[in-house]
Amino acid sequence: MDVSARSEDGVTIASLAGEFDAHHSDDALEALAKLELGPKGLVLDMADVTFLDSAGISSLIRLREQNADGAVTITNPSAPVQRVLGIVGLLEHFGLEPD
Repeated sequence: MDVSARSEDGVTIASLAGEFDAHHSDDALEALAKLELGPKGLVLDMADVTFLDSAGISSLIRLREQNADGAVTITNPSAPVQRVLGIVGLLEHFGLEPD
């Protein structure tokens, strides 16, 4: 999984690409935890995430819990991400609307 980040208008935007699964979730979470968050929180751009499993979901939840002071939202979810987060009922928790 590739993680790149930029800051824009007080928000840290992290772009994720690849598979967010048991093989990559710890590395992705570690990379995200090292980011210096803007005062307006963290946005995860998941347009290029091709696969999301329970380990990836767990990492997203842990990331949100670790950043309780700032918002953690998802933007541009790929179809697999949208589908999985919808199935487990987490769309609204990350600022997404159900289809």
